[in-house]
Amino acid sequence: MDAAALPPTLASAAGRIAALAGYSLGPLRDVTVNLRTASVCRLDPHIDPLADGPNGFVLTLLSGTVLTFSPIESMRKDPRRATDPALFGMRSFTDDDVDCLCRRRALVHFAGDARYRWTHAIRPGVAVELRDPRSGEPRARICDWWGTHQNLLERKD
Repeated sequence: MDAAALPPTLASAAGRIAALAGYSLGPLRDVTVNLRTASVCRLDPHIDPLADGPNGFVLTLLSGTVLTFSPIESMRKDPRRATDPALFGMRSFTDDDVDCLCRRRALVHFAGDARYRWTHAIRPGVAVELRDPRSGEPRARICDWWGTHQNLLERKD
């Protein structure tokens, strides 16, 4: 990867992350941008390539999200649930999942078991009816949830 080819804003963010104290980071190997339009986004459970090194970072920009970590062993116990969007959208991937609430403009770091023995993903979200803060009128929105469906984070475009 040629870090010099990154757009200036991404290059600046990558440089600031690389300069953080306390992390032994090698050269930048990968930058992935997940662009969410119309509140629609899903990132299937995965482990980043081992060659990417021991540290993973997720930077949220214009909208928050819920990053869900799932232990590989638990996903193997019920592969249907872990791969069926109708199931994991409502119940998550496993009963052992850990949801990480990532507010807008947040940086999340994961390493160790979270990097190598747990997958990370973004569930597809749930449709809910919310009241418009200006008009008070109901409107349908897509929200992320963490822990339970009572804890909602409205998705932004």
